[in-house]
Amino acid sequence: MSIETALSTTERIAELVNDLDSIATLPEVTAQITSIVNDPKSTATDLHRIISHDPALVAKILRLANSSLYARRYKIDTVDRAIVMLGFDAVHNLAISATIGKLFDHGIISDDFTARDLWTHSVAVAAASREIAKRVCKPMAEQAFLAGLIHDVGLLVELQVCPGKLRQVCRAAKNTNAPFTSLELEIIGCNHAEIGGALATKWGFPEFCRAAAAYHHYPSMAEPEQRLMVSIVYTADTLCCEDAIGFDLTARQQLQDAASFDGQIPLEVILEAQAKLPQFVSDAILMFGDE
Repeated sequence: MSIETALSTTERIAELVNDLDSIATLPEVTAQITSIVNDPKSTATDLHRIISHDPALVAKILRLANSSLYARRYKIDTVDRAIVMLGFDAVHNLAISATIGKLFDHGIISDDFTARDLWTHSVAVAAASREIAKRVCKPMAEQAFLAGLIHDVGLLVELQVCPGKLRQVCRAAKNTNAPFTSLELEIIGCNHAEIGGALATKWGFPEFCRAAAAYHHYPSMAEPEQRLMVSIVYTADTLCCEDAIGFDLTARQQLQDAASFDGQIPLEVILEAQAKLPQFVSDAILMFGDE
């Protein structure tokens, strides 16, 4: 890519992000929770104080804490206990899904897909990313869920700012073998990954989220310290698109084992995730996909 092209692409990304309205700013409760989670001095009490102002979120947290995903022998009946049991990261993920999910309520992406299909895909990739992370670096599991959840948020920007051009991209992707990101660059002037990285930065999300959004189609381009996370999301995205879970046009041309070539994700982990994909994606969509 020439310097001129790179500058043009950067300008186009800034133009699209600056044109946003409802997507540009996180809902207040989510922004507050994000701030608390990112503060090493914060406590469960601090988190409870913010969450308690949102009864719907309280209900979702208690529902998650008592779900089959955690298989508790006793009932979790207070938010404080739920936060301690689930952990800050899991509660943060639930808050993000409960609020960002509303941004996917409306819109037609193409003749075959709606914004809700994109949300279904995002939740599925989040679930798959978490399960893969459990095998390769368990402490990253909840972070991987969040990274997977927002990996395609750049598509929301395109849907809001240039829906006609996004439809053109989808039509071309359906009828050709060209990579989705190449078609975006040709028609829109930049791709959803680049836009998503810029939006994650604007939202104040952690660096691993920005990297996952920006490089989930090209893990080798990510910074070395973020490459494992990006490879996890790449693999999850590829598997979910192969299984046609939700909006599946962006990764139809990707190879599921590409992330294993440099040793980031062992091939056996990818194959195991592929075999178990229907079950843990179904569980996650049941829990997070009904926003």
